[in-house]
Amino acid sequence: IIPAAIINFAILTSLAIVLEIPAAHFFAAGCFGVAYLVLFHVLAGHISWENLRVTSLVNTCLDITSGQALIGAFGIFLVVSDWLQHRSRRNESYAYLTSGCLVAVVSLAMIVGFGPVLGNELQSISLAFLIYSIGALWIAWRRRVAAFTWIASSLTLFSMASLFAWNMHYSFPWQTGFLAFASLSAAAAI
Repeated sequence: IIPAAIINFAILTSLAIVLEIPAAHFFAAGCFGVAYLVLFHVLAGHISWENLRVTSLVNTCLDITSGQALIGAFGIFLVVSDWLQHRSRRNESYAYLTSGCLVAVVSLAMIVGFGPVLGNELQSISLAFLIYSIGALWIAWRRRVAAFTWIASSLTLFSMASLFAWNMHYSFPWQTGFLAFASLSAAAAI
């Protein structure tokens, strides 16, 4: 799957550049995301390089570690988007930004769905929310889009609440998270 996804990524990227079809970058990014995720599971030892239907790739990928691994793909797409924007390739940059945001939504859905909902690896959830919050702030700052500021604010709140709930084991985690978030917001506003 990895070589096929990489070849598809290369072909779609080439077609997007040669034929000047910015939307093809979106599909190329999807192929890269699949290759990235499968390569992560191969390197982590969850599946073997040559998987002769011994281990289900779907069952392996439907896990909280997949959501955590996609944080790296989100970062790569953001860097590529900024690089393309710097080179005045606005439409291509937008395609990779959209891909990055889609990866972030899928990743957060997997982290929440396979984390707190199922009670798995709760200690790492606050860090994932914090990283995505920083990414949303980066997008808000670089693109001047106010909606990403609100998204970053919400993700920071969830990061703090999950930190107090599952890492520090406070008795009133959400209330403490709201109080800490309000204090942080007030300090940032001053």
